[in-house]
Amino acid sequence: MQRHNAGPILTRAHIPAMEPDISDVSSVFNPGAVRIGAHTYLLLRVQTRGRRTFSLPAVSPDGVSFRMAGAPTLYQGLPLRDVHHIYDARLTVLDGRLHAVTAVDCADGCRCALWRATGPQDGDFAGLEKLEFVSLVTDMDTRNAVLFPERIGGLAHALHRPNQAALQDGPVSGTAVHLAVSEDLLTWHDRGPVFAGNPHYWDELVGSGPPPIKTRAGWLHIYHGIATHFQAANIYQAGVILLDTSISAPPTPLSAWPAAAWTG
Repeated sequence: MQRHNAGPILTRAHIPAMEPDISDVSSVFNPGAVRIGAHTYLLLRVQTRGRRTFSLPAVSPDGVSFRMAGAPTLYQGLPLRDVHHIYDARLTVLDGRLHAVTAVDCADGCRCALWRATGPQDGDFAGLEKLEFVSLVTDMDTRNAVLFPERIGGLAHALHRPNQAALQDGPVSGTAVHLAVSEDLLTWHDRGPVFAGNPHYWDELVGSGPPPIKTRAGWLHIYHGIATHFQAANIYQAGVILLDTSISAPPTPLSAWPAAAWTG
């Protein structure tokens, strides 16, 4: 796995104005990504200077040059009240259907919502133009949820990071990634922590990145860690762990990734 030498391959300059929703874009980042057939699909997090947040589908034949949809994703059926933002989508094909998991900022804190693409998977944007609500991944205040791309022991599995620790003068975060399981994708049961961060080191706070990747050795999982013990700023880095195929044994830490110049 290598970082592309042309990165960043998408910037705010690539996002066209889409009145009345998307205008004066300040950033595009943290997309969900999935490979279906010969194409790579992204669900971009697009943010305006007014701090409004949208999800925008994009497609590429080579994983580098992307074409944007003409409008942001429409989310349907969410039962939460006073929703402020839906963001940080993670994409997974499970049971033959394309799903997304997003964070949702609402009156009750942060929740992780599971969505299903309603359009044809072989359409221009794999059905990401419209997502219908499926369930909440547990009823906990949580974030950074990712869905495994296959069932394990007949159950759907997801990782999520409960919000339990408050950043100084900032939002709540968490120190441990939990496992949740479901028989029908409608009701989820939290099974407790799978791995946790390390106080005073690079990963004091943690959260999942993309969905786990199945390998011969187990589930390869990329996650982020945040060092909070510096006075000036919190420092984000990426790490890699290996989970066994049944997710029953303790994970194996593999490495931490250095930052490229353009990632700060």
